[in-house]
Amino acid sequence: MKSELNLDVLTETIDDLSIGIGIFHVDDINDLESLRYIFMNKVVLYEMRKTREEVFGKRIIEVAPEAYAHEVGLQVIETYRKVAVEKESINLGVVEYSNEMVAGKYECSVHHIVDHYIYVMLRNVTELEETKNQLAEINKNLEKIVEERTKELKHSEEELKEANEHLEERVKERTALLELKNKELSQFAYVASHDLQEPLRTIRSFIQLLEEDISGKLTEKEQKYFHFITEASSRMSELINALLEYSKIGRKKTLTAINCNEILHFIQEDLQNVIEQSQTQIHLDSLPSIIALETEIRLLFQNLISNAIKFSREGVHPQIWITAEENQDGWTFRIKDNGIGIDPKHQEQIFTIFNRLHTRDVYEGTGIGLAHCQKIIDLHQGKIWVESELGQGSTFCFSIPKLTQNTLINE
Repeated sequence: MKSELNLDVLTETIDDLSIGIGIFHVDDINDLESLRYIFMNKVVLYEMRKTREEVFGKRIIEVAPEAYAHEVGLQVIETYRKVAVEKESINLGVVEYSNEMVAGKYECSVHHIVDHYIYVMLRNVTELEETKNQLAEINKNLEKIVEERTKELKHSEEELKEANEHLEERVKERTALLELKNKELSQFAYVASHDLQEPLRTIRSFIQLLEEDISGKLTEKEQKYFHFITEASSRMSELINALLEYSKIGRKKTLTAINCNEILHFIQEDLQNVIEQSQTQIHLDSLPSIIALETEIRLLFQNLISNAIKFSREGVHPQIWITAEENQDGWTFRIKDNGIGIDPKHQEQIFTIFNRLHTRDVYEGTGIGLAHCQKIIDLHQGKIWVESELGQGSTFCFSIPKLTQNTLINE
C-alpha cells in the first residue's frame, strides 16, 4: 500500500513538471516498430495533441506512424533503440516534430532507465528558435548595414581628409598671400608717408620765405590766404605722420610679459603736463601682467587716456578710472571717463581710420587714434568697444586673450 502511494506521488509529480517526460519500452532491440509508449506526462501529451487513452501502452507505429515516414523521425527512434542497447544518454539537441495537428521544434535528450526502458526529456523551443532566427536575420541585416555605413564613413573620411588637406593648402596659400599684401601695403604706407613729407616741407619753406620777403606788403585778405595755406600744409603733415605711425603698428611681433601697472606709470609721466594743466585725476586698480606687444599696448593705453582728457566737458575736471577683470579666456580692461560721451549711433564708426565726430576748431586731432587702438586689439586677437551715452561719459572696453610668447601675431 505504501509503495503504491509513493508511486502515485511520483507519477503526479512527473506529470506536473514543466518539461516534457516520456517513458518508452523497447520490446525488441532489433525491431524499431516494437517501441511502445509507457507513460507521457501532460506536456508531452499536449505537444502530441493526444490523450492518455490514445497513447499509453500503444506502439509508436500505431499512434504516430508519421514518425517513420521521414528521416528525422527515424533518427530519433533509432536513438531510442541505441540508448536501450548502449545504456548511455544521448542529447539530440533541437529536433522537429510534426503531425496532422501540430508542428514544432524541441530540445530533446534520451536517457536509459533499466533494460529495455528509456525516458525522453523534451522542451518546446519553437518560439525561441524563431526568435533566434529573427535575431540572426536582424543581426545579419545590421551587419550588412554596419558594413555599408562603415564603407560610407570611410569614404566620407577620405573625402573629408582630402578636403581638409586641400583647405589647409589653400589657407596656407591665402595666409602667405595676405602676409605679402600686408607687408606691401605697410611698406607702401611707410614709403608714401615718408616721401610725401618732402614736398610738404618744400611748400612750407617757400611759404615762409614768401612771408619774410613780402612781410608788411600783404593785404588782410592775402595774409588770410597765406594762413590757410600754412594751416593746410601743417594738417597734411600731421595726417602723414599719423599714417606713418599707423603703418608701423605690429612691425615688431615679439610678445613679452608686460606689467600693466608699470606701463600706466610711464604713460602718466609722459602725459604729466597735460594731466596737470587739465587737473585730471586718474584712478588705477591693481592691473595684471599680460603677454602682449609692449609698444603697441603702451600706445593703446596712451591713446585712450589722451582721448579721455581731450574730450572732457567744459568746466568739469577729467576723472578717469582704469580697471581690469579676469575671465576664462583672458582679461577685460575698462577705461571710464566723465567726459562728453558718444551718441550710440556713432559708436561703431569711431574706430574707422580718419573718422572724426568733431571739427578741428572744437577738438584737435587727425581722427586716427582709435583706429590705432582697433588695429592693436586686432593684432592681439581681442575685441574693443565703447559703452557711452551723450553727456554721460564713456567707458572704452577691450579684451586681451591669454596669449603665450609662441602665439602667432599677424598684421
